[in-house]
Amino acid sequence: MLHCALLAYGSAFSDNPELRSPALRAEFARYAKQWLDYEFERPVMGLVRALALLAEYHCGIGEWGTGYMYMGMSIRATQLLIQIDNELRIGSTASSGLVERDWHFCKGSSDSRKNTPGQAGGGSSMQDRSIKMVNRATRKIVHLLQMFEEQHSMMFFPRNMIHVIYECGIVLLKDAITAPLAATKKRAIVLEAVSACLRALRGTSKTWPWADRLANQLEGNLNEIKANK
Repeated sequence: MLHCALLAYGSAFSDNPELRSPALRAEFARYAKQWLDYEFERPVMGLVRALALLAEYHCGIGEWGTGYMYMGMSIRATQLLIQIDNELRIGSTASSGLVERDWHFCKGSSDSRKNTPGQAGGGSSMQDRSIKMVNRATRKIVHLLQMFEEQHSMMFFPRNMIHVIYECGIVLLKDAITAPLAATKKRAIVLEAVSACLRALRGTSKTWPWADRLANQLEGNLNEIKANK
C-alpha cells in the first residue's frame, strides 16, 4: 500500500509526462486503496504514511473532502500504534486537556489573522500599521517565489503553500486598487508582482492541477483591474 501511495503522490514530480498523467496517478491510488482492509488488520507505521500520502494526493488534485478523510484515517491509524497514557485515556483530565489544546489552536489561528487587512482591531492607526506589515510581507513572498522558481522551478513547490501565493496576489490587488491615481509607478510595480504570483500558480499547476483554478480566479481579478484603470 505504501509503495502505491508513494507513486500516486510522487509521480507528480516526474519529468516524464506519462508518469505524472492524472490517469496513471489515479491507478496508483486505486491499487493502494485495495490494501486498506488488510493493512488495518495488521497496522504498522507504513499504513500511517500511506494514508497521509493518499491525503496529499487527493488534496493535490483538488479533492479536499477525500483528502481530509484520508488524513483523518491516518491520524486514527497513528492512535492504534501509540500507547496512550492512562491519565489521558480516562477521567476528566483527558477531556479537559483535549479541550484546552483545541482552544489553544483556535486562539493561535485567531492571532494569526490579526494583521490581515480589515481584520485588525484597535482603531485606524493599528489597522494602518497592520496593512503596511501585510503589504511588506507580500513583497517579500513575491521575491521568495521568484528565487524558488529560478533555483528549483515551481514544479516542486510545496502543495500546502500554494494558497499563500493566491492570497498574496489578492492582497497586492487590493493595494493596487487603493493606490492614488497619480501613483502610476507604484501601481505598475504592484500589478507586475500580481503577474508574478499568477505565473507561479500556473507553474505549480503542472504538479498540482487545482492551482489552475486559483490562477484563473486571480487572472480574472487582475484583468478587471487593468480594464478599469
